[in-house]
This record gives sequence, structure tokens and C-alpha cells, in this order.
Amino acid sequence: LKLSLEPFPGSDAVAVTIHDVAGRRLRSFTSPGGRTAQWDGRDDRGLEVESGLLWVRAVRGGEVHSARVLVIR
Repeated sequence: LKLSLEPFPGSDAVAVTIHDVAGRRLRSFTSPGGRTAQWDGRDDRGLEVESGLLWVRAVRGGEVHSARVLVIR
């Protein structure tokens, strides 16, 4: 899955975390930068996340952006 990092154009790394609607962290990784980040649809344990609404949080320096993502399987 490609996640847009439009608010962070450039080459600096972006820290990405994915949470469920209850606020539990499912996955965290660092994207090398650019306009998109690749996510394989799995949690930190390597299991595929279930269908549903998730929150993606991207942080670079002091800038934080978040967005909702709907996963449909």
C-alpha cells in the first residue's frame, strides 16, 4: 500500500506510525522520504491488519500530520 506523504516533500526521513481506532499502535517504521511511503498492510508482529478504519501519523522534525485510512480486504 502506498501512503501519501504530501505534507513532507523532500528527502528527509519520516517516522510513520499506524494505529487502530482505539489508539493501539499496530505498526511503526521510518520512510526514507519522498512523497509516498510503502506499507505492506501488516502489524509489527507480521500479521495482516484486519479491514477497518486506521489512523496514520507521520512525523518529521517538529511537524506532525495524521490521516484516516480505510483498509478493505
